[in-house]
Amino acid sequence: MIPDQIRFSIQGGLGFPLPKMIKVRQKFPADEVADIAATTRDTIEALKLSNLSGKRIAITAGSRKIANLEKILRATVCCLKEHGAVPFIVPAMGSHGQATAEGQHRLLADLGITEERVGAPIISSMDVVKIGELEGGYPIYCDRVAAQADGIVVCGRIKPHTSIKGIVESGLCKMMVVGLGKHTGAACFHRQGYHRLAEILPKSAEVFLKNTNILFGLGIVENAFDRTMRVEAIAPERLIEREAELLEEAKRNMPRFLLDEIDVLIIQRIGKDISGAGMDPNITGRTVTPLPMKAPIPIKCIVVLDIIESSHGNATGIGGADITTKRVVEKIDFNAMYTNVMTSGALVAARLPVILNNDEEAVRVAIKCTPRERIEDVKVVRILDTLHMTEIEVSENYLPALCGNDSFEILGESALRFDERGSLI
Repeated sequence: MIPDQIRFSIQGGLGFPLPKMIKVRQKFPADEVADIAATTRDTIEALKLSNLSGKRIAITAGSRKIANLEKILRATVCCLKEHGAVPFIVPAMGSHGQATAEGQHRLLADLGITEERVGAPIISSMDVVKIGELEGGYPIYCDRVAAQADGIVVCGRIKPHTSIKGIVESGLCKMMVVGLGKHTGAACFHRQGYHRLAEILPKSAEVFLKNTNILFGLGIVENAFDRTMRVEAIAPERLIEREAELLEEAKRNMPRFLLDEIDVLIIQRIGKDISGAGMDPNITGRTVTPLPMKAPIPIKCIVVLDIIESSHGNATGIGGADITTKRVVEKIDFNAMYTNVMTSGALVAARLPVILNNDEEAVRVAIKCTPRERIEDVKVVRILDTLHMTEIEVSENYLPALCGNDSFEILGESALRFDERGSLI
């Protein structure tokens, strides 16, 4: 039980001046789709679909917050209806939403995916059917409702995964095998062990494609600004090959720190619709799986200050932080978080870091505990979350490295300010 007031002693106290901060813009490529609906319809029409009159078509929707997902799904629904189909949406999110049909339906609603908005009903169920297996008897499952449909459209974002590193990672293959596999399929997949997932994911996808009626895949790639840079319909026979190519495009365009090192990284919020790991390890270098990971840049201490509301208390990934606050812990839905990490096998993702009374204490302790001879030499960075990496705040001791660097634009002065309760403003 967390005490009402956490008391501790730290040599020298916490009354030192906080660093002055500077708001900067990191510069990334900004390619972007201008007309989401038209692009979606055009790429689907390019497949020259056969007659779909009266056919029930399931369209997947995951638990991640994806730019323009509502528009993409609505355009897909309209296009299929014009071909005579009867489309509907199925949640494809493994064990998310507390591994319940109601929870997954609610997650989609929070993302703006409702019948009123996309033009097709949401049919949420946790029932699955076994559709095949790999050598060794590893079973592969599919959402029963989707499996019984006349066709499935697999729609999802393609990006580097937080722990799976292979020819395909987070994308359409995983949407099929893990997302449509629901709680049962997700648990079976992760039970193979993280060291095998990169190998078995494309093999499992091959079985899925062979034994279900995938109409097409709809791959989404985002730029570093969290905006849609590509929407592409992919024929099932090319799905794995093309996803691998789009993954490389996503890697080239993903956000990252353009700095050389960070002593204290303040992350204002984490959550499941920001990253499957709450905060993206591809950015922080903090893996929450048993697999080692090479950090993009060295970060000594990570402070997490909140959980995004749409995560419904699922703080999976908090184990990658060093310090957090009572407010964060009090928001945690341990049922949802534990269900998630027990399904994935990444138990470390649910470990709690050092818990302090408020944001100001958390930030000051992080700075104080950084191994620098002088406190004023501690390099501090503040971000909203790992999806929003364009405009960030850095301590003024970064200035010598930023001046004359074309990768950065200095926007102005900022500050680490706290209200009377110690909450970061």
